[in-house]
Amino acid sequence: MNKSPLFNLPEQLVLDVVGNRKPVIFVEGDNDSFDVKLYSLMDVFHRAIPIMECGIRHKDALHIACAIKAQCGYFLTTDKKVFKKKVEGIALLNPLDYIRQVEGRV
Repeated sequence: MNKSPLFNLPEQLVLDVVGNRKPVIFVEGDNDSFDVKLYSLMDVFHRAIPIMECGIRHKDALHIACAIKAQCGYFLTTDKKVFKKKVEGIALLNPLDYIRQVEGRV
């Protein structure tokens, strides 16, 4: 059985559930079951969609969505295509601007 690198889930399960266009009901009931991991994964994908709509590439959008889910206040990057964008829920900054902001030299 191949494992997805995301949440150590069976790859086919991720493809069947996340890629499904039909309504899916999937409940097991405890914190170690697949359902908790899948719901977390789907939440990150859901958060990434509006970020991608801002013109941010999908991999960068997933990284930013994970940072938002983790309740980070800042996402630091040297990619100008990313830190020049505005994303609700997190500040996108290059590391130098972050240091200036933290030191109070905005």
